Amino acid sequence: AAWGNSLTFGYPAFPYPDRLSKLTGRYIFNGGVSGETSVQIRDRMIADREKFRGPVIIWAGRNNYSDSANVVKNIAQMIDS
Repeated sequence: AAWGNSLTFGYPAFPYPDRLSKLTGRYIFNGGVSGETSVQIRDRMIADREKFRGPVIIWAGRNNYSDSANVVKNIAQMIDS
């Protein structure tokens, strides 16, 4: 499962989860949503525990990078979950 913002979703180019899926031959969930902050990504990811069965990729903080302490805290919470 890949969690993130528009860069995970694939805007403005090819979504990297799709590329990873083609390279591995395995389904990769694309949890990218354009415009989301690390808080929103964290909340969606933690609420969807079904996707925790395999490897998890986190790409968060691009839309709230100026609040770096909060970004680090949110990513730590995602990892701890």
